[in-house]
Amino acid sequence: MSVELQVIRANEFVRLDAHQHLNLAASKEVLRALAMGCRKRGIDHAVLDVRTLPVLPKPHFSTTELASLVSAFRDGGFSSRQRLAILYRHDVYGGIRNFAFIS
Repeated sequence: MSVELQVIRANEFVRLDAHQHLNLAASKEVLRALAMGCRKRGIDHAVLDVRTLPVLPKPHFSTTELASLVSAFRDGGFSSRQRLAILYRHDVYGGIRNFAFIS
């Protein structure tokens, strides 16, 4: 049985402003568009690859921002029938586990 899988790398959706701060609205919109693209192609499995994100002195995302990013997948057509996995190296602040829990 074959499975078609979409890999979404951090550099494809993490958007920064001119001061290298997270642009949440732009990042969320890109994730929504990627999720919609998966659904249009009939892809039910996606992997978010955030292994290249550096570990910063403070978390990249607040819990509210993580919930906002999760909602981008729902807005893009992902439901409980689709699967989203997250690849990561370090979860120093627990944000990745929170993202998975919120999902």
